[in-house]
Amino acid sequence: MKKVLPKIIDGSQSTFISGRGLMDSILVANKTVEDIKRKRKCGLVIKIDYEKAYDFVSWEFLYYMMERLGFYRQWISLINECLESTTISVIVNGSPTKQFNPTRGLRQGDPIAPFLFLIVAQGLSGMVNQAVRENLYTGINVGRNIVKVNLLQFVDDTLFICRGNPTKQSFWQPMITKIKNKLSTWKGKHLSFAGRICLIKSVITALPLYYFSFYKAPIGVCEIIKNLQRNFLWGWGHEGRKIAWIRWEKNCKSKHEGGIGLKDIHLFNKALLAKWKWRLGMEEHGLWKDILESKYGSWRGLRRHTRKHYTSRWWKDLCDVCGEGEEGKWFNQNLEWKVGSGSRIKFWEDTWKGSLPLYIRFPKLYENSISKEKTLREFGEWTNNGWVWLMKWRRDWFEWELHQLEDFKQMLNQTQILREGEDLLVWKDKEHKFTIKSAYLKLKTPIIWENFDMFNMFWSIKVAPSSQYFVWRAILNKIATKENLSRRGLQ
Repeated sequence: MKKVLPKIIDGSQSTFISGRGLMDSILVANKTVEDIKRKRKCGLVIKIDYEKAYDFVSWEFLYYMMERLGFYRQWISLINECLESTTISVIVNGSPTKQFNPTRGLRQGDPIAPFLFLIVAQGLSGMVNQAVRENLYTGINVGRNIVKVNLLQFVDDTLFICRGNPTKQSFWQPMITKIKNKLSTWKGKHLSFAGRICLIKSVITALPLYYFSFYKAPIGVCEIIKNLQRNFLWGWGHEGRKIAWIRWEKNCKSKHEGGIGLKDIHLFNKALLAKWKWRLGMEEHGLWKDILESKYGSWRGLRRHTRKHYTSRWWKDLCDVCGEGEEGKWFNQNLEWKVGSGSRIKFWEDTWKGSLPLYIRFPKLYENSISKEKTLREFGEWTNNGWVWLMKWRRDWFEWELHQLEDFKQMLNQTQILREGEDLLVWKDKEHKFTIKSAYLKLKTPIIWENFDMFNMFWSIKVAPSSQYFVWRAILNKIATKENLSRRGLQ
């Protein structure tokens, strides 16, 4: 069933479907609202929630929907047996009553229940689409390609448009408050140093994940979160002035680099945002991708020099994080094309030979080229003797330019083009696949440390974590000795 659902469930549903994610619908909603505001359209924002969604599911309607979606009778019978063979007992005054058979509802916690609910929720999507066809309901048209958006579903929540202003600190305040509550002073009183490190890691990995996956956090917000972590780590559950014995940047280094592996929240935010560009280049289909390409073009539109006045704050932030500016060049430096037939690779713009695009390596040749937007495949043809390059120039070459032209031809002759084969965009990593972890590690500046082997051996020792962290501080001479306290002006 998991393999079938992506083909039969409408693209407006983004949860529990292979190849789709919750953030996809958030992006679609954000871009749709932005389009309404910029073009001064009249729009309606509705958010509804099913009351006791799983408990009120009608089995008869579920079977009807499965039949409408093309499931065989044998499949429907199997689901029927799974549902109607269940029994329920109610606890009354501490004692269970006699078991009875339910007549509706899905059991939460059952692995198949979310998929069955998606089939039920598809009924609403079908009704909305039918209303659109009969001109009883009009959705929102987004972008130049007029991508229609009329419904967004998150399992049992249905969302018609949402909004937010991530440039203001007030937007981030709910998340900051949650982090502050999790890292409260009273918790620090009852946790060891190792326990506080563990809690900081779990809080930063979980709480701000959805915020940081979609918005670029202002520097001020990152500083507030960093201060909350630092005060909790070194506060020992006490208010007032704290001594941060080790610089926060050092704490954020990996253990083999002499740190303790805490997250640099600013770099973590960048790594999460960079996944959008990777998905935009790698995934073939998706409503969110159709909208972005309709508004801005392909993932190549993230280059700084192509930004237009109508681009959104989200897109501008993405350009900063992984575009071609000084801040975002790290991303393109870690991308590499594996050349197949050359049908997907832009000859001048993409990095497919060496570490830089050809328009940067050969600027004079790029200016003289007639075809600047064509793919690699369109710059030559197959003959009986193999692949032949066909370059067309606007003018003849000056003598002083010929040496650069020869270097260019020599480079092309060393390139192998396949008659049939897919061009692959790969990430420069062992697995050749983008992950948040690998992106975060590439963003971090490696430090020069002579004791890598020593720390690797040290952290592999099986001892109590609290003792290990104390020894780590002692190695760095960052414990409260009389000399260290005196150096800080304390008695």
